Amino acid sequence: MTQNQNGGRDERAHAVMLARGGGGGSSSGGGGGGGGSSSSSHSSSSSYSSSGSTGDVPDWIWVIGLLAIIVWIVAKYVLRRELPRHFQGALILVLVAVLGITATGTVGFIVIALPITALVMYVALRSSKRTSALAKAKLPQAAPEIQDRYGPSARELMLRFQQDWSSFNYDSIRSYTTPDYFAHLELILKALQMMNRRNEVSDVSVSETRVLADPLPQTGSLNVHFTAQAKDVLLGPGDKPYYTDTSTFGETYRFKIEADHLLLAGIDEDSADLSRQNQAVVSFASNTGLYYSLDWGRLLLPLHGQLFSGASFASSDINNHTIGRYHNEIIQLYTYDPTGTHRSDNYVIAEVALPRDYGGIIVHAKNSKLPAKLPNGYQSYPTEWNDFNERYELFATDQEKITGFELLEPTYMEKLYAASFPINIEVIDNVVYLYSADPQADYATMLTLLHDAFEALKM
Repeated sequence: MTQNQNGGRDERAHAVMLARGGGGGSSSGGGGGGGGSSSSSHSSSSSYSSSGSTGDVPDWIWVIGLLAIIVWIVAKYVLRRELPRHFQGALILVLVAVLGITATGTVGFIVIALPITALVMYVALRSSKRTSALAKAKLPQAAPEIQDRYGPSARELMLRFQQDWSSFNYDSIRSYTTPDYFAHLELILKALQMMNRRNEVSDVSVSETRVLADPLPQTGSLNVHFTAQAKDVLLGPGDKPYYTDTSTFGETYRFKIEADHLLLAGIDEDSADLSRQNQAVVSFASNTGLYYSLDWGRLLLPLHGQLFSGASFASSDINNHTIGRYHNEIIQLYTYDPTGTHRSDNYVIAEVALPRDYGGIIVHAKNSKLPAKLPNGYQSYPTEWNDFNERYELFATDQEKITGFELLEPTYMEKLYAASFPINIEVIDNVVYLYSADPQADYATMLTLLHDAFEALKM
């Protein structure tokens, strides 16, 4: 199980993941494509003759169509394999270049395009393994006596953790983790259970256990890097598989040493994208008693409603994830990137589960754009409050449930409107999301409004 996570209070803010398939994402592989064309003869009038001249028959159509199919298959099935962004871009650029090369003829397509495409796909598929290998190569190993003393027990705890994580074995996890790290893990596992999800990690094979030279055991801390492979499956309601990842991964387990026993204090993922770390959010989590994870990945990625209608386990990202409790309820604040490209609108989201089901409700600020078209079953409902109608649009699946939704009361809506950036509300069944794509959106404001929502909802 890979993880990208840090505790919010006194744990250092590095990229950590809580489960293989959390943090860096997950994947399944596959891909292929084919096509053909026909012409009335093999004469020089063909669009792809031996001289490369073009005729009236638009043979470009089948070339473009074939390459479009390849790009689609690669994006849907191959790029799920947690590939670095630059490999994804390189793959698309090469395919575009191949389009020009193959204009010289069908033979040129077979001889040039397919080998190039196959080579780039092979390099891309190997990239996750190379990422771990390169990261591992930069980490000096401890002296042999330290390796022999701590390596076997660290490996045993790593394997035990995969099994306990998969089975929600809280008592076992508590026995070999620091109190702060266990509190974070418990919140994540509880959030998974609330979504009727389970991250099952099996067939774990550790190819290398490397006790690192820094820090030394005398300091009371120890870092151990693992290179491993596993079958990582995210299961939804009814054990429906959402994704499967069998790629090789690298992780560094951070331990505290107490009475010569190892206590797990955090896990750092080799492939964590540190460029996405928001130091202001790290400080915010520490100051508010929340727990921070840089790249939480997709374990808790919602799949329903308007805001998450384009969510995909293959590409969408949740970053700068914070989690904690307020009035004994689990709250989460995070940044959602629908496409995982850095170029799309990123949403700052505050989330909490409600004690009752409200169906589907969307409160859209008119000075912000809708994240996607309305899902089926939603209708527009104007209110008797004119100021509200001027500022917001209200959509819902059940008009009767609107009247009982306390956040639509003027007192709360005035607080929402008074924020320095537009904020929207979406309720999906019993979960409420406050969100904004405005560049000025900040976690502190969202947390304050989430606290106000507790008061309005009398939670």
